[in-house]
Amino acid sequence: MPLVMAITRPGAWPTRHVIGACQALTSALLIHLSGGRIETHFHIFGSLAFLSFYRDWRVLITATAI
Repeated sequence: MPLVMAITRPGAWPTRHVIGACQALTSALLIHLSGGRIETHFHIFGSLAFLSFYRDWRVLITATAI
């Protein structure tokens, strides 16, 4: 879904929020699949740092809430 939205509606506010939410959910899946190893928790911090460079600060809140 985020790939389709990024291709069809780049720059729209729902696209940014879906990408942020899916990035946070991917981090959660990675942590779950690795058995909760502490190293994989840094993926969330890296993802939030990447999302903080967006121009829309509300995307960071969406990803943090998830």
